[in-house]
Order: sequence, then structure tokens, then C-alpha cells
Amino acid sequence: MLTPSQMITSLRYYLDEPTEGYWKDVELIDRLSDSSKRVTRVISGQDPTFFMATTNISFVADTSLYDLPRNARLGSRWDHAIKKDSAGTVQDFVFDMRLRDRVIGDQLQVGNSSVLFSIAYQGSQMRVSPTPSAALTSAIELVYIPVFSDIQQGTVLAATSTTLTLPSSPTVARVGSPSIFDDDYNGMEIIIVSGTGVGQKREITDYTGGSTLQCTVAAWDTTPDTSSTYAIISPVPDDFHDVVVLDAALAAGAKSTRRRLDSIGQVYQDRQSEMINWVDERQTFRQEVVIPDFSAGVF
Repeated sequence: MLTPSQMITSLRYYLDEPTEGYWKDVELIDRLSDSSKRVTRVISGQDPTFFMATTNISFVADTSLYDLPRNARLGSRWDHAIKKDSAGTVQDFVFDMRLRDRVIGDQLQVGNSSVLFSIAYQGSQMRVSPTPSAALTSAIELVYIPVFSDIQQGTVLAATSTTLTLPSSPTVARVGSPSIFDDDYNGMEIIIVSGTGVGQKREITDYTGGSTLQCTVAAWDTTPDTSSTYAIISPVPDDFHDVVVLDAALAAGAKSTRRRLDSIGQVYQDRQSEMINWVDERQTFRQEVVIPDFSAGVF
């Protein structure tokens, strides 16, 4: 596993610039964040079920538009949508077999109603048609491939047993971080790099942006404090964080000598192939052991 600061050090090795000179750290973290997103898209393209997230939509009477989490914004891809009754029991689902076409116009029969509801993207919202006439808690569960945010590292501003507040100016972050948007870091992992609580890793289950900048996590074993440093790391599997670095090196190395760029490209291709093979093996293994039970209406 590589923290953002370790990624910068590794990236500087490939660029043959061990300290700030032509490249500033803030420029390199920009490229690393972009590369992290690119590599996650490569993985999702190889195995659309590798990164999955869920959100529940509760119907409000006479309301047709429902907000989606920030990491489910337009550009993410949907796996399937599940309809539940008032007791939370799965009754029906729709899904896209190819996972390349968004679920638009597919229909769900919700609750005990005979009405078929169509669901469709509308920017950062989901439109339900016809407009529900009655409220229903957790009417639809959407399963989707999330869009991940930027990586960063800094000193903890504050923490409780289940939260961690980010500083307004992290030590290692692209300009504009942390995000002011709610849910932007949902599904990403945060680790305590040093200080109180060092070594702990948690998934960010909720993020409040604005002026709060607070991550919600499962309870810490040891609550971090202002002596602690944290890192929000790339969602790419730990063993392939170097692929993110190599991708960034190719982007940054476009201004390097042709020989160096060719060398970086060869290493990148080799490591990316190893990563894709690893993802394929994981997918093959999963297909051999998961047996759908369509008779029960779930899979």
C-alpha cells in the first residue's frame, strides 16, 4: 500500500526529480489523483462488479425526483435496482446484463402496488415515473459502480469514536481539497499514518462537506487526535498502487526524454497486465462459486 506522500516519492523516482524543481508536489498529486480514477475505471471495465456501492431511495408522496449520492453522479454505471416492500423484503429487480447501458426506462413493481415504476438518470437525481402517490421507506435499493474522489494526506483536525474531521488545508492534496461536496469520499478508505491510532484503516461510509469536512467511519479502536496524520488512499487494490504511480508518470513524463517515456510505458504495460490478470482470476473464481437463486426473486 502507498500513501499519497509515498506515491509522490515513487513518482519522482520515475521522473528523475527527487525533490521539487520542475514539478511541484501539488502538481504531482493532481496527476496521481487523476491516475487513481483512470486505473479504477480500467478495473471496472474489466470486472464491473469489482467496485460496488448501494443506496436506498425512499418514496415521498407526490415526488418524482430523488437525490443520489455524490459518488453515484452521472458517469457512474448501474448494476441493478431492487424493489422492496414496506417490510424491506426483496420482491423484484431489474438489471443491465451488459452493464454498459444505464438503467433507463426499466420498470419495477414497488410494494404491493400493481403500478410499474420506471427509473431513469436525470443529472445527479433519479426520476421515478409515474410519480409515487404514497410514501414508502427504502422503496428501491440501487446498486452501482461508484465514482471515486481525490486522494489526500494531512493532520487530523478533530475526531470522535466514529468520525474524523479533515483540515481545510491538507499537507498533500490537489488545489481545492478537501471536497466541499457531501458524499464525495464515500466508499474510499482512510488510514491513520502516524500518531495516536496509527495503523487503523476504515471505510468512509459518509462524508459531510461544506465547512464541516467530516468523515463518518466504523468505530475506531483508538480514537485519533490532533497528533495523528491520516491518508485517504486510492481505491485501487494495495498491491497495484504502483500502477497508479506509473500511469501518473506517463502523464507527467510526456515532457521527459523519449527514452525515459518509453521505459516508463513498458513497465506500466507489464504491471497493468498483471493487475488485469489478477482481476480476471478473481472474476473467474467468483463465477464458479456463486449460484443464483432466481426462484426466490433474488440473485
